[in-house]
Amino acid sequence: MRIQIEVEWLRTLQEVYNLQVHLLESDIIDWQKDGTIDVQDYNHKHVLRKVVNGTYGKQLQAAVAGETETIEYITSFNPLFIIENMEIVAFVFDSDPASYEIIQGNAAHLIE
Repeated sequence: MRIQIEVEWLRTLQEVYNLQVHLLESDIIDWQKDGTIDVQDYNHKHVLRKVVNGTYGKQLQAAVAGETETIEYITSFNPLFIIENMEIVAFVFDSDPASYEIIQGNAAHLIE
């Protein structure tokens, strides 16, 4: 699977930012405990299936207004995943451990 992300800076910022990319799957029907009730056919949504670019993602270029950066990942796809239920979630966050503030995010289904 090829994932291409374009980051465009609308403002110049001083902080250092990272990009994080996750692969999620919804509509996984499986067991779930709901309080004291066992639900045999619970519909799980937005289940994290894969972190595409590591625990803290990729450090981005300096945040300069008007600049863009294109990042591409090639990753394997588990054949047990149902591609029609998959989405890529990407977000940009402040890499300072005192913050880790997410400043922007987006999601796209693999199949529309």
